[in-house]
Amino acid sequence: MRRFRGLGLHLSLWVSLFLLAGCGKGSWPMSKGSQGGVAVVDLNVVASRLGRADEMRDLVKQKNEALTQDLARLQKACQNELRLKTEAFSEERTKEEEQQEQELKNKLSATFTQAQQNAQNELKTYESSLLTRFRDDVRVVARTIAAEKGLSLVVTKSDLFLVSVEPEFEITDAVIDKMRVNLAPMVAANQPSKSERAAQKVINKEERAADAPPAPTKKSKKSNP
Repeated sequence: MRRFRGLGLHLSLWVSLFLLAGCGKGSWPMSKGSQGGVAVVDLNVVASRLGRADEMRDLVKQKNEALTQDLARLQKACQNELRLKTEAFSEERTKEEEQQEQELKNKLSATFTQAQQNAQNELKTYESSLLTRFRDDVRVVARTIAAEKGLSLVVTKSDLFLVSVEPEFEITDAVIDKMRVNLAPMVAANQPSKSERAAQKVINKEERAADAPPAPTKKSKKSNP
């Protein structure tokens, strides 16, 4: 069976490569306030300044590690199955036993190869879901800001196709500020209330007391006759 090497994905470039995918090409009418004006947002900057790039990278890394561990366990199980099967063979193996061993090796190798492919597909699907969710979050805010500026179209910026943008059409900073405002209530909602924190302190104190070893008892001194 082939030696297990994990998924071996290059995660450092993942966010940049995918965030730039699908950017607009060509030129658009850029007159301020004109019908069909275009607003431009830089997804890489939004992701970086909001911490979403690091968050997505960490999530993908964790998913990759979990899948790698699953594959390692599967490989060990395959190796054990092969070992148990071959241990039952005679010391001087017959041609039939050699054929059975080879067939089992081929079967286990195919099983592991398929599992690797499934893991890679699962990781790609997970990556896509994270990026789709991020793009959807940005899209809602970007459309609102563009409408407020009288712009009817939003495109993502890529240095490959769009060298510079007039300030009145650049909405990246506005998108970041708006998303931060939207995020604040969500963060606050996830924080425990004052009474919950106090209750948790009591619980923690009780747990520590329960786990503490019993205090040694003092021996009473015998009085001299």
